Amino acid sequence: MDFELVIPTLAQIETLYAQLKDRSHNISNKILPSFDEHTEFVYNHPYRKWVIVKDNGRAIGNVYIHFDNSIGLHFEASKYFDRVDEVLRFANTSSLPLPAEPSVRIGEFFFRVSSDNRQLQERLSILGFREVERKFVSQSDDPKTKGLE
Repeated sequence: MDFELVIPTLAQIETLYAQLKDRSHNISNKILPSFDEHTEFVYNHPYRKWVIVKDNGRAIGNVYIHFDNSIGLHFEASKYFDRVDEVLRFANTSSLPLPAEPSVRIGEFFFRVSSDNRQLQERLSILGFREVERKFVSQSDDPKTKGLE
């Protein structure tokens, strides 16, 4: 596995957009953004580090590290979940977790996983990770409850 830092280039933006379109589990994207919206996001990404994951030169996913020490992990197929340990090793060798700060972040890396991505949840459990938090957001379009998200 190789990890290509997102600079970004046009080729990287196109690769990331293709991966976003093919993603079956999302946390923040409920509707696919336009290519122009995606391009703007990539140029202004809010991540500490963002890489395209390659296997034998072929892009198979991407990984980002947030400022809260969370790792977002997106692979094109579940067969790559067997290689999650390589992603964690990469994160630990390319960046140190930011120090713990009460009510802001824990002092170690953790994976951010969509609640409906059962395969990745199971793989992380097998690798010895444990679930520590769940988040709930409003499903209502009522403006009175929308602010509770």
